Amino acid sequence: MAVYYADMKTFDLATLGEGSRVVSAFWGAVLTAIVLIISLTSNTYTPRLSSIFVHQPVILVGLATLLLCNFSYVLGSLFPPEHANYMIRVFVSFGLTFLVIGGIIPYLYYLSNFIRPRFFLPLLEKEILSSLRKMALVKYKSEDQGEVFENINVLTNIASTAVKRDDKAVIVIVFDMLVGILLELIYLRGKEKTNWKIQNPEFSSGVSEEARYFLEKNKTWPEYFILSKCLRLAQNLDKNQNEMASFLMEKLLKSMDESLGNGFDDLVEFHIMTFNTILRDSMDRENLIRFQSICYYYRLGIEILQENKALMTFASRSFVHYGNMCSKKKARIWRETILFDLGRIILFLAYLEENVGLEFYKNFVSKVWNKDFQREDGFGRTAWRAIVKTYWEARAKNFKVLSDEIYNEFIAKDIPKHLEGIRYLLSYTRELHWEINDRLVSFNHLSNSAEKMASEFKNNQKEKAA
Repeated sequence: MAVYYADMKTFDLATLGEGSRVVSAFWGAVLTAIVLIISLTSNTYTPRLSSIFVHQPVILVGLATLLLCNFSYVLGSLFPPEHANYMIRVFVSFGLTFLVIGGIIPYLYYLSNFIRPRFFLPLLEKEILSSLRKMALVKYKSEDQGEVFENINVLTNIASTAVKRDDKAVIVIVFDMLVGILLELIYLRGKEKTNWKIQNPEFSSGVSEEARYFLEKNKTWPEYFILSKCLRLAQNLDKNQNEMASFLMEKLLKSMDESLGNGFDDLVEFHIMTFNTILRDSMDRENLIRFQSICYYYRLGIEILQENKALMTFASRSFVHYGNMCSKKKARIWRETILFDLGRIILFLAYLEENVGLEFYKNFVSKVWNKDFQREDGFGRTAWRAIVKTYWEARAKNFKVLSDEIYNEFIAKDIPKHLEGIRYLLSYTRELHWEINDRLVSFNHLSNSAEKMASEFKNNQKEKAA
């Protein structure tokens, strides 16, 4: 207003000095905030974030506006009041000043968001995915590849820091992003228009020469790189972060399903191997909660693979192998998880097609049950309960061929133990476990129809005995 009503001829450099000092103060505040934010995030997570920070368009535009506003006052010395363009210079300076005053608070708030990983991690992911697409579909540049894998390492470094600080929100974000990058690699596979996978393969430290040769030959080193990063992060999780391992397994099931749907059997095999490592790690740590949760997702993985017999065989044999390890460790409750989950897999496959469930039973499950059901210790009783439950659930669902096979191989050999197993299962009137855990529903609980049929059988046997 003062500019509008005042006599322009009376204006000199001192008249605009107040606005210049305001802009200079803002300039100092912004630079101080930037230095503090870059130092804090770089020291807490990784120095790579400073590069991401200074390449953001909003930050560059804000700094350019502040600099231009300051520069407009400096240029005032070149335009005395008598100059024909003096009025333009005044209005430009004050217009920029009003813009700076109005935008400084939102701008500082935007800068402060870089302290929060939830804000800058999506920017990092976007940069990675964009560079991947560019390398695969447009043109390969070694600089782009170096930047992609450096950014992936940044993600894992941030997650490692979050694991130590028990920052579960950041761990979830990073796991989700790593699997998202893996899904992008799966999507791009076979659609590449460049030969970027044979240019300069990247590997994590410790990968053997023969492994590198295999991965280079099959062009699967990028997917292996991502899975190895996920695995190493999962192995760093402690007992208080079990839900993070479950979250990772859930995400990996999605990428495995995507690999299976696209016919990438080698990538599916990598996923199964990753599941094996996570399952073995939970056993070595004697982490029962994580073990039961991983078994659940492993079971879902086997069910996903039911149309690919070779891969389902590999996964099933692996699952049985770790179940046998539980027996060797004399960990009965761990073995119980495997035994009952095998029964659930049979029923699921039989629901899709009874012959498939029957084949799975003959190839895998009967061999496992046969190892335990004749034992007189706790393992034998657990195996009998798994057999009895699966038998009656199969009967209730009208899987006649499957239920007859189980009956002839196990039930008919020892009716008293069969009745003992029924009594034990019927004693579980509650559907849930004794304690809260990820599985929640008790292994020993029968469905309503199976419970009714088993109860009638028990009563008939009682009447015959009387």
